[in-house]
Amino acid sequence: MINFYYAPLFGSLAFLFYLLVTRLRRQTISHLPGPKSPSWLIGNIASFQRPDNAAEADFAWTKEYGYAFRTKGCFGEDVLYLSDPKALQYILNKSGYNYPKTNEVRIRQQFATGHDSIVWADGAKHARQRKVMSPAFSSPALKGFLPEFSHFAKKTSSAWKDMIEKQAKSTSSSTPVINVAAWLTRTTLDIIGATAFGYQYNALEGEGSELYEVYHNLFADVHYMMSDFTIIFRRLTGYLPESLHKYIIYFPKKDLRRFRHFTQVILKVGRRVVAEQMAAQEANREVGKDVISLLSKANRSEDPKRRLIEQEVVAQVMALTFAGHETTATTLSWILHELSKNQEVQDKLREEIRWTRLKVLERGDTAMTMADLESMDYTRAETLRYHPFVLQLFREADRDDVIPLEHPQRTVTNDTVTAIPVSKGQAIMLSICVYNRLNSVWGEDAEQWRPERFLENATGQSSINLGVLANLASFSSGLRSCIGWRFSMLEMQVILVELVENFSFKPDPGNSEVKRGMASSVMQPMVKGREHEGACMPLLVTAVQDEY
Repeated sequence: MINFYYAPLFGSLAFLFYLLVTRLRRQTISHLPGPKSPSWLIGNIASFQRPDNAAEADFAWTKEYGYAFRTKGCFGEDVLYLSDPKALQYILNKSGYNYPKTNEVRIRQQFATGHDSIVWADGAKHARQRKVMSPAFSSPALKGFLPEFSHFAKKTSSAWKDMIEKQAKSTSSSTPVINVAAWLTRTTLDIIGATAFGYQYNALEGEGSELYEVYHNLFADVHYMMSDFTIIFRRLTGYLPESLHKYIIYFPKKDLRRFRHFTQVILKVGRRVVAEQMAAQEANREVGKDVISLLSKANRSEDPKRRLIEQEVVAQVMALTFAGHETTATTLSWILHELSKNQEVQDKLREEIRWTRLKVLERGDTAMTMADLESMDYTRAETLRYHPFVLQLFREADRDDVIPLEHPQRTVTNDTVTAIPVSKGQAIMLSICVYNRLNSVWGEDAEQWRPERFLENATGQSSINLGVLANLASFSSGLRSCIGWRFSMLEMQVILVELVENFSFKPDPGNSEVKRGMASSVMQPMVKGREHEGACMPLLVTAVQDEY
């Protein structure tokens, strides 16, 4: 009985001893400057996770301490914060799988995307999955998705026109305020269902779409304004062996209950999709051109390196649905937000669309090609720079190493270093949001949303190449860069062309203050004072023909 009562004490002492031993063995980064920690238990994490506007601490501390500084995590742990271009390039592009995701991140991603998805996988498993899946996101494959992109974009446009018409009949105003974030989430969810899986999610049909309901405000519900207990709980789970990770979701906690329900629904859908594809293969029926159909076709290969087992294919359904719709919808919401505040840019883009449309008709076509769409790129690239969906990436050194810097960093003893030695196990936070606004990369006006910079090639003096598009870090970089970035960019452009061609956008006359809401490391638009509503972007939407 005595042993039972003393067990928590002995367990706590053993845990503290483990922390002490592992940290004494590490190369210290205490020579780097950084903010003072207000708490040994949660360090500086609250400043990152509970800001009034997302990334406030990131920008302020970078200005004060530089592009490589030290912050505190839970239990006094030193965390290396990096926005230096050369450091990011070294970790993401040049180090292979030597800087894997932290256990905490992989556990949360397992909840959302499954144990065997490309988002969760690491090392050789990730490399194999990426090799098998890459053809499904190639340019020829994307070309076949254009009709589906256009279909759902037009469906959204039609719904908005109906709303405007009904508003005009019922009131003296024909300009309704529309929460474009909610509508775009439905649009992109239907697109990912049709193009990735040949499956109809029916999110645009309104209420009754089980998948839309389970996804609705998922990020805000489980991640927004995390409590101290949640921060500590997540860190403690990171110390558990991987064999126990799958049981964490059953802990009696509100956010985990939400994830459990989500997982049950998306797993049911994923298994149904894969079962239909396998049945089609067995019956030798022609499979579609969606992503899962292409993966199913690849699985006929006798080479095991070119195949995914059924469990992995189901996990890809979860991963692509989770990562493939909210990111695009959020970026589109920010684009429309910026266009509503910059009418000159909006008008210029609309004229460019009309001019391109005229060229299409003159050559005898009825729809824009990929080349037509990609010629109008600059608003998307600038918004991805200025409003990245993911603000930080979390990595851990799996060996002793030395990370080079482009910008010399001053230490607490007023020395200057051009590289940072790290030990195995060192936690690292890579800042996408700060890198995307560095003056050295984007010019002296990096703090402004100015899409013309991509037409002028005004991207600063840095010689470091990063990312998969226009030197942006928004889709990550290197081996773990977003496999679907081309898909997302093309989908965004099809939707944007449809909406800007048919509607004009202005800020909400009700003076709703849109803020950058922080949900874990994800940034979403929210209305100040109405954060409980989750992602929200209210805009005044007018049919273009009503203006002429």
